Amino acid sequence: MPCHNHILSAVRRSFAIFLACILLFPVTAGATLQPLENEELEEVTGQAGIGIGVKDVQIFQNIGQLNYCATDSGYLSLTNVQSDVIRYNFGTDLAGGAFYIDAGICEVASMDDWDLGTDPTSVNKGMLVTKSPDWQQEVSYETSSINFSSDGTGTNTHNLGAFYAGQIRQPSWRQYMAPHESGHGLDMEYDFEMHIDKLSYAYRIDSADPSNVQTLSFENIHIGQSFGFGTAGDDPSDPTTWRSDIGEFQIGDMFGDLTSTDKKQQHARPAQIDAGVCDFDFLDENAQGAYRLRLPFEGSIRFEKVAYGGTDFGPGAIDGIKAYRFDAYLIP
Repeated sequence: MPCHNHILSAVRRSFAIFLACILLFPVTAGATLQPLENEELEEVTGQAGIGIGVKDVQIFQNIGQLNYCATDSGYLSLTNVQSDVIRYNFGTDLAGGAFYIDAGICEVASMDDWDLGTDPTSVNKGMLVTKSPDWQQEVSYETSSINFSSDGTGTNTHNLGAFYAGQIRQPSWRQYMAPHESGHGLDMEYDFEMHIDKLSYAYRIDSADPSNVQTLSFENIHIGQSFGFGTAGDDPSDPTTWRSDIGEFQIGDMFGDLTSTDKKQQHARPAQIDAGVCDFDFLDENAQGAYRLRLPFEGSIRFEKVAYGGTDFGPGAIDGIKAYRFDAYLIP
């Protein structure tokens, strides 16, 4: 099965955002700088970076087929990847709807490199920051079928089912990015609050009968830092008691905490992206090229309903998640 690069959707999205920025920020030809008196100048606080306002942006997306092809002729194919209207910062009473980009040098703690016995040191680290403290969006994605082939032939092709996620709302988010302190690769941190109306996965239980499917679904999913588990008034089994100010789920920690008495909290643990050659004990060959994702994360996840095969199992809660190390390797 041939591979195709589906970049039209990304081009359309980039052009829509670019066009929105042009329309939102027209250049005023007659604008001039106004001189300030010394007293006025003393009242000015210097700022760096840029802010970009986004208002009433709508994106329509439909990809007929999206394929990932392996070197052994196998492939993973997503069919009819589409979304409802993707909307960003809509409504007439919106006060926010801007994101900010800045760069600077921050004082952070050194990484532990699996050695908690070593005290952290202060490190000056240059990084790029992108954030939006007040963001509105309605985003959904679905694919009508997920197909996997082990050898690229129709005989060994299997339909793994269909997937839907939406509406996805993200009231606030922050992202920090920087190169590794030494060597190649990328360090990053991503903090966000997220609410998802529904996640569902439908799969065939009888390959001969396409209509015979079972569905696993999660509804009203809330992702943040903490729901106040263990505090008065919080009942994980009763969604009406869950608080709404849940903070931000955190992937990676660019900064650490030099003042903490807990060794596990002192060192920085950024999420990382690397590519290189590694030795894996479970492979016949000693050295293999690999793509590594290191994703430490911290936060809480709750959902108001989970159902399987038509049976409602009620709400669920995963509180106080702390993964200090989580590595995923992609090996061709």
